[in-house]
Amino acid sequence: MDSIAEQQRQAYEDMERLEQAVVDLMLQKLTKHRYRLIREQKISNLLDQIQARSKLITELNLDESGLRAKEIHMMGTGFDSFYAQLDKVRAHHRRNPELSVQPPELDYIKYTRNPEEADEKRRVLEARLRDTTNVENVEIDDTELETFVSEGDMDKLETMFSGDERFGRYVDLNEQHKLYINLKGTSTISYVEYLNVCTRFGDIPAAAKDNLYVEYLRSLATYFESYFARSMPLFDLPKAQREADEAFEKEWAERKENEMDVELFCEPCQRTFEKETTYKAHMSSRKHQKTVDRLAKSTCAKSESRVDHAKRIARLEHKVQCYVRALGSKLSDTRANVQRRQALTEDERMHELHDVDEI
Repeated sequence: MDSIAEQQRQAYEDMERLEQAVVDLMLQKLTKHRYRLIREQKISNLLDQIQARSKLITELNLDESGLRAKEIHMMGTGFDSFYAQLDKVRAHHRRNPELSVQPPELDYIKYTRNPEEADEKRRVLEARLRDTTNVENVEIDDTELETFVSEGDMDKLETMFSGDERFGRYVDLNEQHKLYINLKGTSTISYVEYLNVCTRFGDIPAAAKDNLYVEYLRSLATYFESYFARSMPLFDLPKAQREADEAFEKEWAERKENEMDVELFCEPCQRTFEKETTYKAHMSSRKHQKTVDRLAKSTCAKSESRVDHAKRIARLEHKVQCYVRALGSKLSDTRANVQRRQALTEDERMHELHDVDEI
């Protein structure tokens, strides 16, 4: 096992190489969306590795076991510990005389190569080889053309996104559209129309914001969180969530209860009331009490206060709206793409789905 000092030295060296790899990737000028997306995924992975090395260095510096301090003390007593380590290295190589050592720099060369330029060079070499051999299907040794994009990365992209998402260029809210048109207070609208109103929560009557509406909001939030992880790997989702919660709590605290436009909601009966008197009458009714007694046998259900129910909904609405703002023009781009595809013929649509080389 390497000494503590050697582990720290190796961790620092790895961090420098990882940081340089991030810089090399960021400096590449890429035009294809899929290559830009894979680059972001690679950078995210490299940053995770940098954090892991940094955590290791911090833990070694804390020296809870005391081994680091002991090792440093031994270094100051002469060359005995140095020669002891040297003997171990020599013994290791005597036992493994054919062991080859690859310079670590070679593992990072691929981050300096542009995949679009490599594709072009590969096409030129293949064309030359076909002309000289008169063989249609030729294979070239493209080891020197290896980039940060592997076949596995491309295969992963194929399974990561739906057809409508087009490798993360657009969003796919078809499932949420189905939930929306089944909500109370909404009408049956087309998918294109839905993309215009999906976050206009004020258009939905307060009385219609029941548990089905809450599930609709959760479906939107869950989808956007998944979309961020897949198509925007460098987006700091935890930070966005913290900022959204802090902004919401501040906004909610500034409201006065008599100014709130909130519904009177009974959780056990799943009913919303417009008037305070009607709500109070319902809460003291025999029918309500029977429902509460029936649910109490299987759960600790209770009537949710109008403020608590409204806050739960308002928090979800605020979160979804924050997510949509973080998406930038994705919704409008999706709407434009859906309208464009509706004008295509069936053959044109199928051709577009299979033609991914230019994405």
